Amino acid sequence: MQLHPKQQSAIETNTTAVVSAGAGSGKTMVLTRRYVRLIAEGYDVEEILTLTFTRKAAAEMRERIQHALAAAAADTRQPAAVRDRAVTAVARFPQARITTLDSFCNTIVRESARSYGITPEFTTDEQQVQQLLQQECLGFLAEHRESPGMQAWLQDFSVERVLQDGLIHLAAEEFSIAEPRCWRTYIDRTIDESLQQAEGLLQDIERLGAVVSGCPFPDNKFVNAMAAMLRRYPISLSQSPQEQCTALEHLARGVRGIRRPSRYRAEIAPWVDAARELHDLLKQQALLIVNAVRTIPYLQDIGELCNRLQERVIERKRAAGVLSFADVAGLALHALLNQPELRSYHAGRIRRIMIDEFQDNNQLQQDLLFVLALKDPDDQRIFRRPPQLADVAEDKLFFVGDEKQSIFRFRRADVAIFRGLSEQVGSYGGQTINLDVNYRSEPRLIAVFNQLFPLIFGDARQEYEARFESLEPRDAIEGITPCIELWLNEYRERDEQDGAGVLNSSESEAAYLADWLAEAVSTGSLLVSDGAGGVRPAAYRDCAILFRSGGSVMDFEEALRQRGIPYNSMIMRSLFLEAPANDLYAVLQLAVYPEDRSAYAAVLRSPLVGLDDRAVLQLLLTTELPPFPEQEQLQQLGLPQDQQQRLAHARGMWQFLQEQYDRLSPAELLDYLWYDCGYRWFLLRNPDNHAYLEHFEYLREWFSRPGVRLPELLQELRERLGSSTKYDGEEIVREQQDAVRILTVHSSKGLGFPVVVLARAGQRPSAPGGVPLGRYRGEPVFMLSDPASASTERASLLVHNAAEEEDLQQEAELKRLLYVALTRVQQHLVVSGIDVTKLSPAEGTVERTFGGLLRSALGLELDTDGQVSCGSEQLTVRWIPRVARTVQRGTGWQRDMQHAADCLAGAAVAPPPEYPGTASVSELAARMRSGEIRQIRTPDGAVLSADTAQIDLDAGAQQLPSLDVDARLEQLGWEDRFGSLCHFILEQRVVRPDRPDSLLEIEDAAAGRFQSRLSDEDWLPLWYAARTLAEQWFAGAAAGELGIQPGRALPHGVYRCGVFPELQAEREFLLPLEVDGRCCRVRGIMDITLEYQDRALVLDYKTDRQWDPLQHQVQLWIYRAALQGITGKAASAYVASLRSGQLQYLQDA
Repeated sequence: MQLHPKQQSAIETNTTAVVSAGAGSGKTMVLTRRYVRLIAEGYDVEEILTLTFTRKAAAEMRERIQHALAAAAADTRQPAAVRDRAVTAVARFPQARITTLDSFCNTIVRESARSYGITPEFTTDEQQVQQLLQQECLGFLAEHRESPGMQAWLQDFSVERVLQDGLIHLAAEEFSIAEPRCWRTYIDRTIDESLQQAEGLLQDIERLGAVVSGCPFPDNKFVNAMAAMLRRYPISLSQSPQEQCTALEHLARGVRGIRRPSRYRAEIAPWVDAARELHDLLKQQALLIVNAVRTIPYLQDIGELCNRLQERVIERKRAAGVLSFADVAGLALHALLNQPELRSYHAGRIRRIMIDEFQDNNQLQQDLLFVLALKDPDDQRIFRRPPQLADVAEDKLFFVGDEKQSIFRFRRADVAIFRGLSEQVGSYGGQTINLDVNYRSEPRLIAVFNQLFPLIFGDARQEYEARFESLEPRDAIEGITPCIELWLNEYRERDEQDGAGVLNSSESEAAYLADWLAEAVSTGSLLVSDGAGGVRPAAYRDCAILFRSGGSVMDFEEALRQRGIPYNSMIMRSLFLEAPANDLYAVLQLAVYPEDRSAYAAVLRSPLVGLDDRAVLQLLLTTELPPFPEQEQLQQLGLPQDQQQRLAHARGMWQFLQEQYDRLSPAELLDYLWYDCGYRWFLLRNPDNHAYLEHFEYLREWFSRPGVRLPELLQELRERLGSSTKYDGEEIVREQQDAVRILTVHSSKGLGFPVVVLARAGQRPSAPGGVPLGRYRGEPVFMLSDPASASTERASLLVHNAAEEEDLQQEAELKRLLYVALTRVQQHLVVSGIDVTKLSPAEGTVERTFGGLLRSALGLELDTDGQVSCGSEQLTVRWIPRVARTVQRGTGWQRDMQHAADCLAGAAVAPPPEYPGTASVSELAARMRSGEIRQIRTPDGAVLSADTAQIDLDAGAQQLPSLDVDARLEQLGWEDRFGSLCHFILEQRVVRPDRPDSLLEIEDAAAGRFQSRLSDEDWLPLWYAARTLAEQWFAGAAAGELGIQPGRALPHGVYRCGVFPELQAEREFLLPLEVDGRCCRVRGIMDITLEYQDRALVLDYKTDRQWDPLQHQVQLWIYRAALQGITGKAASAYVASLRSGQLQYLQDA
């Protein structure tokens, strides 16, 4: 390949260089050839430090350089001395320093670890660090929950939010082992800055108030209303802080009742404009000023608490010998700055440094590189601050990156670092080189990019913005006409909300895209490069579907599966939803817990056993036999021979698992099921199932975690089954080679694809809720309100004033993300799901979607005839049709349903017992009252008997006080729903923070879940009645006795401690019982369970009009037995009437 002059310049430069390498510009080739050039000039492989962003990139770079050196060693055109140096480099290549920055820092820290009280044998493990932080922070929260600062924080946010998004986040991101921060000093500094901003706002209020009060036009209602309010609640800088806060609270409330005018006379404009500005200021920031003043003591207390927590976390990491990557990087920089001998050793051994993907680095990483590149590596000074570019040797550093591809801001990457370096390097003897030829994409695509991206990136004046310079195209590949299309989505919100008979926007887009891919591949209409100068029809492996995030990926996976299109997904959201995870879980669950009848049924129907419906029914109803009976017992059941053979195979599999599950590793057990038992073969038989082959690799990685036993893995897996939880693991090598690739834009970085579809271009990011920690100028800010104030304003004045810039920074990264997405393409590009029926944003509005950026840049507009105008002739525009919602089934579904019906009609099974195989609690209570049942026994031997004094069979139901809404509940048929609504309010009050606006949030959530087709006239009385019952319960003695208070529990799945119980609502169970000597299973749902470290509690709320002690006694007894069986802990059971406040209980067993 002939080098471009700019590429040649980058390879040969001997000064500090910043190479701006755009997408497809051949930067890896430049780095490789530069390395070979340095070797030819006499450098040793140990003297060249080459750093990349990821381990995968480092491995690829290492392989390329090694091949290039081998080729140079064999190139007879080179002088003998050059070949000899290349031969030596190949021989010594195992010592080459081609690695990640994290790995290099790890080496430095091991040499200096003891000076920081850390063992040199430390491990770098993010998962272990997270577990350590979870334990330390939860214990710390429990110990200090009564401190003023923590109380204020917990009032505003739930325990979970303070723990996860507050303390743990702070400990992971901000606690430094090398240089621990004094948090009290830091808090005082932020308080001072906040008060300075508050004083500036008060000056603005006083200034604007003077203008408004001096208005000479008494007929303007708006200005006069504002002036009257200021006279009633005067405010000035001469007042005390308390007086100012009181006045601001009144003004903030008062201004909400004053409407701003949209039109007014020109002669009164100066006073109206001042009043409008004052109106906005008071409405948006008055309470923020109050909060800044009144939260000072709570913030100072939190500062002291952070100092203590930081000390505990650091000591725990030292004792455990476990560090995060951020810990290692910080320690490496600190050691190099403060230990001259260590710095001299490493800097003296490194003569040249090359850094790839530098746009994804941050200030700390730049500082570390500058330390290694000092002009005098033997300088014995201790550096109190990191060196600057002026202190760096002029021939040592070679940076490669592209500010337009800086897309990892969430990992603290800072595009301003690369941009600033490229602007400054020329002033210190270095140079900036722009590689602007794109060798990846077809020239027609480059022409579109050069038209589009200058409009998107604009003049990029801010340091956080990326600059775009026109790209130069390569020669076109003959025979290829790029397809460049925009697919527009006519967004119909009503269709999605009202459940109309059409697919929603995401499903319609997925169906259209899948049909387009199937047609393109089957007809060969898309031609791509064959890699040898020719062309060939595109295959599925040439196609990539990119997403901004994985929220809608399952719609696309389903559409591809329905059409038999193979795919590999790097956005694994369907892992816990699909059959493989459920099938494999059921088999392993049954091996560990043979009494689990649900797992047993799933195993019998899974491909690993594959019984027909008749055999499954017979085995499930024959409860006296083991799960997989011996051959003689099978013959007695009269099962067909083929079914007996299947069960014999299953018996061997189950016995092996039972014998080996505590001997073999979980991953080895999974291998046994996948390969030895034939699950993989089952998937391979049917091409429709090939998409599931990669699921095994993800599950095996899940099961391969060291130190985690099979029962623990099954519990984790059980909690995720049926959910679209994203699997975050290592990248998996896919079994399917000819398959469409599905990935996020972030994971596509560095890759190229012949056909790229950027899907869901109208997808907005999820709106973040309130968080306990905000950020201001890159530093953490604690978000809380004054517990004694009526205000629930939890935003920080600092964070509020920085919000506009934060929005602009997010938009700047969205532009870079779009650039990365579009420049992955080689030949054909589709941007899908752009919404054009929405109104264009007003000037100055921050864009939130890819489609919004494209709509603005291309001037996409919908005219009165429904046609779309586009500002580029190179683009083809299509509409995504709305598709009718249908149920697609496989070809054998009718035969399967008929077979199941035949089995049920003629099943030769034993008649059911007198009691149903599954009974409800109320059914058992009714049978006990009638005398049909005399005794119930649980699996652990506990007995409830009517022949003892345990229960009173003669106790009748008591009538309870009526509610105003009872008649309406009966008319609507809403009695059960009303009970569920009350349960929902109670559950939400327990897990949500106890603050005034919590009820408003709960009301919104309840309306979305329960109101459905009820009018506001019907809904509001029911809501207020349910809310009143809930609040009366919390105010009563029973709630206090049980310790159940608002905002004092953790949602299910959060690590537990003895102080904060884990709450789980609507907890289902299936409990095996012996009823008068015969088997019965009772199914029920426990309203609320609270699980502590050593005990558990179940509470069932009743909204019924009657109080039935007998039914409650049976219910309490069964609930307690179920909870003890689930948790393995002593349990108490309570039933409470929300109407009367009555409480019936059964103490710990």
